[in-house]
This record gives sequence, C-alpha cells and structure tokens, in this order.
Amino acid sequence: MTEQKERRKRDYGSGGLYYSESRGYWIGQYKLGVKPDGKPDVKTVYGKTKAEAQKKLRAVKDEASRMDYVYVQKSTLDTFLLYWLENIKKIELKPKSYDRLEDTLKKDIIPYIGKIQLGAVETSDVQGLIKRHFDAGRAHSSIKKVYDAMNAAYKWGLSVKPPKVKMNPCDGVVLPSKKMFKPSEIKFYTEEEAELITKAALDKYPCGTPHYPLGGAIVLVLNTGIRLAELLGLEWDRDIDLENNILTVHHTVVTVKDRSEDAKGKFIVKEQDSTKTDSGQDREIPLNDMARQALASLQKYTGKSKYVMATRSGNRKSARDVDKLVRRIILRAGFPEEKVYGLHALRHTFATLLIQRKIDIKTISELTCVPGRSKALGRSWPSAFTLPLATTRWRSSIRSRTSSWRSPASARPDIRGSATPTWPTAGPVMWWRSCRHTGSPPTGR
Repeated sequence: MTEQKERRKRDYGSGGLYYSESRGYWIGQYKLGVKPDGKPDVKTVYGKTKAEAQKKLRAVKDEASRMDYVYVQKSTLDTFLLYWLENIKKIELKPKSYDRLEDTLKKDIIPYIGKIQLGAVETSDVQGLIKRHFDAGRAHSSIKKVYDAMNAAYKWGLSVKPPKVKMNPCDGVVLPSKKMFKPSEIKFYTEEEAELITKAALDKYPCGTPHYPLGGAIVLVLNTGIRLAELLGLEWDRDIDLENNILTVHHTVVTVKDRSEDAKGKFIVKEQDSTKTDSGQDREIPLNDMARQALASLQKYTGKSKYVMATRSGNRKSARDVDKLVRRIILRAGFPEEKVYGLHALRHTFATLLIQRKIDIKTISELTCVPGRSKALGRSWPSAFTLPLATTRWRSSIRSRTSSWRSPASARPDIRGSATPTWPTAGPVMWWRSCRHTGSPPTGR
C-alpha cells in the first residue's frame, strides 16, 4: 500500500495566495460574493514579497467579515435610504420633520441616483446631484437638506454592526457657498403698518359687533411673536394665565400626512410637543396690556371651548382658516395684494420692532424661542435693522425677568368673564412701543 504524503498545512491567511513568475510578485485573491450580473466579485491584492501580499489579503478578509456584503450587493441606494427613513428616523423625528425628510429623499435624491447599486455610489455621484440642484436654481437650504440626508444615512450605515456600507460618499463633497445665493427677503411690517393691521383686526360695526370675532388673534401674534402652530395649540385652562400675565407654549398643532391604515384623507391635524427652551422648560411669554385684552376679546367668543382658536362648534381652527383671516384683515387695512405677507410676517414684525427699540438679541431669542444670539427667527437679520443693542441688560431667565414685571394681584383687574374690554382710543399701546431705548422691561401703558 502506497504511503500517502503528509500535506503541509497552509499558513493562516495564505489561502488564494500564489506567486506569479511572469509578473514577478505575489498575488492574493478573495471572493466577496456575486455581482449583479452573476459574475464572481473577487478582490485582488499584490505584494513584492509573500509577507506583504499575505498581510493585504488578511486585511481584505477581516473587512469582509465585518461588512454585510450580501446586503451591499443586492441593495440599491433607494432601498437603503427608505429603510433608514422608515426604521430609524420614523421613531426619532416629529411627524412634521419626518414629512420633510421623506419629501427630500423621494423628490430630491431617489429620482436621480436612487437606482445606483449601494456599494457603487461614489463621491462624484453625490457631487453631481448637488450641482444638478444648484443649476436648477434651488435654494441653499434645499441643497443642504439633500446633503444632510445623504450624509446622515451613510453615517448610520457605517455605525451599525455589521456595517451596511463600505464608505461615506458624502466625504469630500463641496456645497455651494452661501455667497452664491441671493439672500431671501425677510418680510415684516413697519410700526405704522402694524397699527393699521391692529385697527383693522379690531374694527366693529356701528352696533358694536366686531368685523372679525377672532381678530384678537392677530393682535396677540403682533404682541407675543408666537408661531401659527403655537397659536393653534393654545388651550385656555392649560396655557393662559391672565392672573400672572403669562402665556405658556406647551404644544404646537401641525398638519401632517395621514399614515394610518384606514386613512380617510391625505392629511391630518396633529398635536405635538412644542419647541423647548435651552433649559428644557416650556416657553413662557409675558403678556402686555394689548395681549391681555386680545385674549379677553377672544375669550368672549371661544371661552366655552377648550381651544383659544376654536370654531363655533368648539373644534380647533385649521391653519387654512387662520391664513384666510389674516389675509382678509390685511386687505381691509388697505394694503395691496403684494403686501399681504401672512401671519409669519407678524412674528417677524414683533422681533424687528423690538430690535429697533434696542432690545438685545438674547432677550428676543428667548421670547421667540430661537437659539443663538446673532440670529433671530431662524434667519440673519439685515444690517439695516441691527442697531446698537443693550447687550448688558436682561441677562436673567425669562421667568425671573418677568417676575418684577407683574403687578400685585390686588391691583390687577379680573378680565375673565367681564364685558368686552375697552380698546385704547389713541391707538394700540404695544409692547414694542413701551420698550424704550433704556432696554428696561415695559411697565404698562
């Protein structure tokens, strides 16, 4: 019987390693899987010495053991992005933010590069997408949303075990400079225009009935700077404290896509947590005389309802209804069609007039719940309205700052349930009018 030769065991990591005499160096090969066309996906490494090639081959094998290559080979970019959206971001984002991210993925990314194999997406593909949107005249914020969504998805893909992607193609992508975009115009009304709008919102028929029963809401926004979603979320018992002259923003109301299985329409109105302050507390806004009287006027018509902005049947008003109300009032005030900016312009007006009264940005940011001291309401203010600011005053929190603002309980009239308040005959005494150049809090009328 022929004695079998004892086979020599290969060194670890030397599988697929051989020497090519024609080329004069060592070659290592490792099969990662199968390509979409059915051909084997083989990774090849080279080395002048066996040790060098063996080291490179081990690195390939180690990477393959960590990487989910089957997922990478079988998936396209759109599959990966939608999985990240529906399984990761859906449990992280608020409904409105989720809708925006979904629109970015489905409208601005997937239609253009969504069918590229996940492992084949390169930096040049993302850079080309950015340039395509830039050439189409898209805004800087829209282009940045595309980049941010792609970058966040790939960072997640690299962080999971095993990784879903080999590299982040957003690394090295260059975004267009903001200087290459025309600055968006911040729309607001002057002090005189704000008074005209206030007068139109509070106009009455000769019999004393208001033209607009909910017109006080416009005055409230002009004197507090609250957002539309915050206005719609206000509830009498929870958010309005007329005894202490405080309005608290607990929730916002937004219109989002209806994702329920038995959806009757495309959109639904949903309540969600409000924007929190830096300290994590609900935002408190002090009320001046005009804001208090505006709330008292609203209470006459909606006080029996749960909501400040309520319909006759007691249901919550919709955003569209409020937009129509603002439009009618501004047109009634005598403004042309091109000057009908909408309710958010009243929020800009509130902040702008405070800036002109030299109230510091820190205070305005806290009142309007916008982080940062150099920006207000989410945008950089033009230099024409950035006047010298009283930056050394009003540095304490809103709660402590407004405590000295409140008058004793015995000195405050109880306007809840009272008759319609008497509006000032000499024009509205607004907060931004009572904030003089001293930077001190208003003391009343």
